[in-house]
Amino acid sequence: MLAPWPALMVPALLLVSGSAAADTPAPFTLGDALTRYWIAVVGGATVLVLLVGLTSRTLQLNQQLSRANARLEQRQQLILDSVAEGIYGIDRDGRTTFANKAMERMSGWRAAEIIGQNSHELLHHTRPDGEPHPQETCPVHATCMDSQPRFVDDDVFWRRDGTSFPVEYSVTPLLGERGETIGSVVVFRNIAERRRQAERIRQYEVEQAHNMRLSTLGEMASGIAHELNQPLTAITTNARACIRLIEAGRSDAEHCIQIVSKIAAQAERAGEVIRHIRSFVRKELPEVAPVAVAEMFETVMVLLGADARRASVVLTQRISADVDQVLAQRTQIEQVLLNLARNAIEAMAEQIGERRVLLLARRQGSMVEFRVVDTGPGLGQGSPEYLFEAFVTTKPQGLGVGLSISAGIVEAHGGRLRADSTPGIGATFYFSLPCASNAGAETMAVTTADSEKPEKEAVQSMAATVDSAGDRA
Repeated sequence: MLAPWPALMVPALLLVSGSAAADTPAPFTLGDALTRYWIAVVGGATVLVLLVGLTSRTLQLNQQLSRANARLEQRQQLILDSVAEGIYGIDRDGRTTFANKAMERMSGWRAAEIIGQNSHELLHHTRPDGEPHPQETCPVHATCMDSQPRFVDDDVFWRRDGTSFPVEYSVTPLLGERGETIGSVVVFRNIAERRRQAERIRQYEVEQAHNMRLSTLGEMASGIAHELNQPLTAITTNARACIRLIEAGRSDAEHCIQIVSKIAAQAERAGEVIRHIRSFVRKELPEVAPVAVAEMFETVMVLLGADARRASVVLTQRISADVDQVLAQRTQIEQVLLNLARNAIEAMAEQIGERRVLLLARRQGSMVEFRVVDTGPGLGQGSPEYLFEAFVTTKPQGLGVGLSISAGIVEAHGGRLRADSTPGIGATFYFSLPCASNAGAETMAVTTADSEKPEKEAVQSMAATVDSAGDRA
């Protein structure tokens, strides 16, 4: 009966001890936690250290990036501000996004005032003629819409004080990260000074051409004096003859009418010479207008007639039947023709044999070609183009500016003065001007320096020279 006692006592003792343990639990210390959960503690601490390190590195990189962005923006602004042209950008709504110092200086607007504002309403609101300029027709706005770059060479921008200044500008689309257009960049420059310089150059060229005409007339003074002296002498002679007839009582009305008619004709001849001289020396603005070719040739014939006769040169003109008017500045083209013809006459001063100069105008499509052909010694060997350079001359007393000025005048008319030469046969200078109209053809006009002695044979002889010169050119 005692045998099962230990077996019965063990559960009882365990029950008693368990009840006692439940009544007094043992404390859970940090050591217990480290002992039981050390892996989790070490992992958490490692993650925490990594997070702190990554955060610190991220903050450091952000600071470096901010400083780099600041330096980049500063550098970009310095580049923009160092450019002499005005530069500003706009978004698709037309609001200004940035502006450089040159833009501030030219427009009077500070960048802080214009950024965020509609640039068109501030700078481009009115056309050069004073009419309102809608934003829908503005090239800057159009580039934002269609992403096409544009260049405008003549427009106006408006300053803050309400005044305008002439500009030329280019507009380039500004692209986003995905290649879409997010705005445009405008680069403009004030062209007021360039216009003033162009005007000064133009005035200088006008003065130079005018002085050249005066110099030309000075060189031809003796010939012009002779041209005027002839009709004046005839007027004086006929007037005195009429007086003597009246005093002697041997005059009748018909006879006096004849003498007075001769006086009137000679007076008209002198007046015509003076009219051509006044027209030639008149200082005119280089405005192109329709000009009759026959009238320009007539001026050259009158002004060079005496010089041609004194040099024993037959001066003729030939105008094709289909040539009427050209678009030109009359005085300047007369100066070119006169200079070329004078050079031809002077080139034959010591020549033995035939001396002829022909002024020719003939139609070539929509252009009229002018030629001055002579039978002189030619221009020598090599290309004659060097003759059109300033201060190049073949004359012992020449300055070398006549052909240079003539070439400049022709180029200002959209043409080019050329030369062709055959030694021993002659030289040809030629250029073309646009025809003013397709008016009805006129009868070919052929005259000479001496209107009383037409040289039909001279024209026929020169025709072969002109045709051969045309083939060479």
